[in-house]
Amino acid sequence: MKKNLLLFILACFAMASTAWGQVEELSEKDTIAVQRILEIREIWADNPIQVKNDFPNARIRNFAKAFAGNYLQYRPNVAMMDYLKQPGEYDWSERNYYVEDDPRNGFIKCDIIGQFDYKTELCYWRRPNGHLLVGVLLQTTNEGERSTAVLMFYDFDSETQLMTPDKKVYQTVTNLVAKHQGNAYFHLPQEGKDIIVTTAYWSETDDDFVYDDFLFKWKDNSFVESKIVE
Repeated sequence: MKKNLLLFILACFAMASTAWGQVEELSEKDTIAVQRILEIREIWADNPIQVKNDFPNARIRNFAKAFAGNYLQYRPNVAMMDYLKQPGEYDWSERNYYVEDDPRNGFIKCDIIGQFDYKTELCYWRRPNGHLLVGVLLQTTNEGERSTAVLMFYDFDSETQLMTPDKKVYQTVTNLVAKHQGNAYFHLPQEGKDIIVTTAYWSETDDDFVYDDFLFKWKDNSFVESKIVE
């Protein structure tokens, strides 16, 4: 999963720094997409989200609709809402976006592909107290070199149907990312409980990007870093 993966980056895994790998020349729509992600990064932690049970047998769709409906300034969220009006088979060429919808495993993502790839991705983990931890990734990427992203975490209580920002888990992951050099790319799990992470930095010696792959494993109600076992 080196250069040819659809790269998943954190310009700030909701992190306290400016976007990594900022592009010198962006189209207007790409510039707007970057701005929207950074705007959401600044406000998400102060805004709990009420979840409606519109999809009784597909909890992840409820999370996606609740989140996307609150942040329609980011284009993949608009596409996500369009898809959720009638989930199922659709014509890629007509809608100009791609959805991967896996309710059984609790995973969904929506991609808009252009000069930059734009994505909204969600999954969730079960917590010891019966709550769920919902992960939401917003991201723009261009061949792994130019990216802006934010990853947010919410605690979901099924009794109140409320997604409450989980700043503690967010900070844990932010600290793990900060230990590594260069850009960090993420892929939320469609199966299992591990976030795949790839870091990449430019090496003057190699005249190329140097990549390192590892995991953030779900353990003890949070995440710890782990090596990938081949």
